Amino acid sequence: MDNASKRIYSKAMNLYQNGNIDKALKLCEKGISKDLKNAPIINLKGLLLYIKGDLKGSTSLWKVNKDLNNDSIAKKYLQDSKYDKEKEYLYKESIRYLKELKLSNAMDILNVCEQSSFNSINVYNAIVLTYIKKGEYDKAREYEDKVLLIDKKNKVALENKKTLKVFGVLKPIIPYKSVAIFMFSTIFSFGLALSIKTYIYPFGKMKIGQVYSNYSNQKETKNKDAKKIVSKEDGKLKIDKNIEMDNTKDKGEDINNTIEDKEVARDNFFPYEEFKASVDNKDFKSVYSFVETWKNKKLTVNEKKLFLKAEELLIDKGGNYFYELGSTYLGENNKEAINNFLKAYDYSKESYLNPHIIYYLATLYEKEDNVEEAVKYYNEYINSCEGEGYEDIVLYNMAMIYKDIDNNKSKEYAKKIEAKFKDSIYNNSKVKEIIRN
Repeated sequence: MDNASKRIYSKAMNLYQNGNIDKALKLCEKGISKDLKNAPIINLKGLLLYIKGDLKGSTSLWKVNKDLNNDSIAKKYLQDSKYDKEKEYLYKESIRYLKELKLSNAMDILNVCEQSSFNSINVYNAIVLTYIKKGEYDKAREYEDKVLLIDKKNKVALENKKTLKVFGVLKPIIPYKSVAIFMFSTIFSFGLALSIKTYIYPFGKMKIGQVYSNYSNQKETKNKDAKKIVSKEDGKLKIDKNIEMDNTKDKGEDINNTIEDKEVARDNFFPYEEFKASVDNKDFKSVYSFVETWKNKKLTVNEKKLFLKAEELLIDKGGNYFYELGSTYLGENNKEAINNFLKAYDYSKESYLNPHIIYYLATLYEKEDNVEEAVKYYNEYINSCEGEGYEDIVLYNMAMIYKDIDNNKSKEYAKKIEAKFKDSIYNNSKVKEIIRN
């Protein structure tokens, strides 16, 4: 690491320690753009994203560091973060309970979530809000301090601070530097020869259940066109002269059967080796393409066995893969996001991700002005995903969609919001106006 990279790393670390996490992130990006082999800066950026709750972004960086730089700290980070996918889900569950005012349930889950540094800003903010709702303002202030220690400009934390001031809680004095020194007591150095290699290792092993999905399976292979080996003349199939037919009594029937068998064999040339390779390599894009192509086709026993194995792989891991891939396009490319969420939708019927996929499809279609598809998925969410966390906003969006189309339907959805989500931000003046009219 050259002197310029050392200065960038040191400045980024100081910014982080003083509660300027977003500025630290920007500086890390600058350092990485100058030197992709700057392992400490890559690890630091991954850590900052990890704390902000961006699991995919952090693990992607650590994977690059592991593969490109053979970095041992990145390997350790990846190992310790593999259970955080479940923790990400638990956090969303806690927010659902919080919205439903099931405060004890929310707090139980948040106490589990705070056992590691993953998503700590959001987790601490949720704990603050839970304590405020419970009327335990001193405990709320304690976690408020923790958020501002990491991100002193965090909007949610600053709003929570205003709420605490309303309830007479004294404004906390946050000793950023002294507490930061305590937080970073685990910082250690790997040597000071020609370059500095300073890493951070604040995590213990997370003991929450589900192995984080593998991000290395993103190589795309192209599906070759099935080779057509049937020739036609005057609308009829040519029959090879060397074909031997049994001496049955009804030779006309035998010929027809032979033609039919050949047509199946030739028009449906099954690319067994390519299909098998895509399954073995967990190349989900190719596996999905093969499965969709050969679905409902006549297959031999071996082909059917491979096909079922491919379907099982998609159900087990493919839905998650396409969900994560679709998430990377959110806010950037709606059409590509929809394309991947539709693939995830096909193979996540029993997954906890299913409600999220349905919700994303509905909102993305609405953004693309495809109201018919948006309504289709909003309705599916309402009918099959009750209590999964988005119901208030789904009802609100449906009320808004029908506002100028069908006043009765719009009013129906508005009344549901008023009845089920009295404390929701979506039970607002617009909803009340719809109900009155």
